[in-house]
Amino acid sequence: MKQVVSRPPVAVFLGVLLISLALLPPANYGVDGESMLAVSRSLAFDHSFAIACGGLGAAGRGGSCYSIWYPLLSIVMIPFVAAGRLLAGAAGIPNAAGEEAVALLVPALATAGAAALTADLARSMGASTRAAVLAAAAFAFATEVLAYTRTLFAETLGAFFVALTVWGFTGDARRRRLVGLPAIALVVLTKPQLLLVGPAIGLAATLSRRSARPIAEALAAALVGGVVFLGYNLLRFGDPTQFGGPARQIAGVADRGPVSSVVYNAGLLTISPNHGLFVYSPVAVIGVLMLWRHRRNPVVLACAGGALGVFALYLLQPFANSWGTRYLVPALPLICAPLALAQGRPARVAVALAVVGLVIQLPTTVAYYQRYARDNGPISQRSWTLSGSQLWRIWPTAYREIRDASRTDPATFLAGNTVGKADNTLFETVALWFWVLPVAGIPWEAGLVVALLLLAAGIAVLVRAARGPPATALAEGT
Repeated sequence: MKQVVSRPPVAVFLGVLLISLALLPPANYGVDGESMLAVSRSLAFDHSFAIACGGLGAAGRGGSCYSIWYPLLSIVMIPFVAAGRLLAGAAGIPNAAGEEAVALLVPALATAGAAALTADLARSMGASTRAAVLAAAAFAFATEVLAYTRTLFAETLGAFFVALTVWGFTGDARRRRLVGLPAIALVVLTKPQLLLVGPAIGLAATLSRRSARPIAEALAAALVGGVVFLGYNLLRFGDPTQFGGPARQIAGVADRGPVSSVVYNAGLLTISPNHGLFVYSPVAVIGVLMLWRHRRNPVVLACAGGALGVFALYLLQPFANSWGTRYLVPALPLICAPLALAQGRPARVAVALAVVGLVIQLPTTVAYYQRYARDNGPISQRSWTLSGSQLWRIWPTAYREIRDASRTDPATFLAGNTVGKADNTLFETVALWFWVLPVAGIPWEAGLVVALLLLAAGIAVLVRAARGPPATALAEGT
């Protein structure tokens, strides 16, 4: 343990991962994840990007159907899907259930990796080890990231590669640049809406170093990622400019002038009761303040550039129907890292807001936040409705889900081999993996014990990491 604690990023990765494993759900809910998971299955077992026609895909080349979402998460999930099928056979449950359960390890691993990079970036800014670990913990557990660690969306993978890009562009070692440049291309393949992130980080590095090389390299890497994504479009739909899906906007955005639309969209992304980043991740307020106060720090400037790069394209089209603003999740490592620089009153406020943020996320650890939409109607119709905000209405929703779970046989979770989604049976389970263990003949109480042990171990690792030596002492010892 001593060796792990002496390397805070490694300890943060391990601690966050252990806690995330304790809180994993038994299945995913959401068409995005289902579609990308279908691509993983097709690649793993049929060696094709084509998937079954229906609600998860759109008609494409050769009369086949293809996912309209993004390729990288599907590719990363391939070995997990294959392992899930093996485990499903051993447990005597449907293949789909095992594949999906194991695939949910991917967002957990991505969050743990992004948290580790958050801690490392904080230390590069000059923060103490303790402050860096606390900033990473705030990222993983006091923001919307906690909800998306438990779902098959692309955002946590995006957060990892965005943070990796900053890490690669803020070190002097050439090997770090050789990591940062591919990360830019991978960010685009994770989600093309993040196209501007790499160039924004490169521009920040150019301003810091007074050299055009970083921005030139970043633009080239982003171009490579963009060209590969256009090739993916060509593979799917026979047209590099065809992304396959209709535009999805929040009600009320259309029919506004360009300036008022940007202002309105900025409000949706930051302060609206159903989507606002500062509402669902309040500690981000202090993170943004620290980005501004320490903007002359090269690492802080790169983080600010990357965060603005994430924000930029969503100002044009801020999508809806999510817990808070999941589209800004890739910016959160860059917003949370400078939390470690807060001192005095800002530091105390950051701790208080982190606690508030953790409480806000808690209902999403035992229930699927999507049930709120089922019970109350589409989230996008309540963007500015204070009384109808899911921020507090998620609590009675979570209570109802737990109540229904106490009356439901966990075996119905696998009804029709659809993992309980077609008939919303999934919303009648506690959204924690051990609740459905009885379908494999294992008492859920045994799983609860394992989950508590994982939770305790993860907390212990983070606490010990936070007690490590300050960043300056570590630097002197290297």
